[in-house]
Amino acid sequence: MASDTPEIRTELNAAWRAVSDRLISCGYARSAVVETMMGVALADLDELYGLQEATHFILKTRSARRKAAESEMRMEARRAAFG
Repeated sequence: MASDTPEIRTELNAAWRAVSDRLISCGYARSAVVETMMGVALADLDELYGLQEATHFILKTRSARRKAAESEMRMEARRAAFG
């Protein structure tokens, strides 16, 4: 297996989203799909790194996603203001 790279992370993200979308399109509730996938991911994180590191990873990822969303909102506001 190839080493962990941003490109691989992008591909894996797309694969997870495709599975999620497929399950939702089959009639499963989005909440059930997300909660189940998260449960599996959390169990794997705990197994790989332990509870403390898994928790740190989750908080770090959440923070990065919020910062990216805030940055995107600022960029959109600038585009709207300056046309």
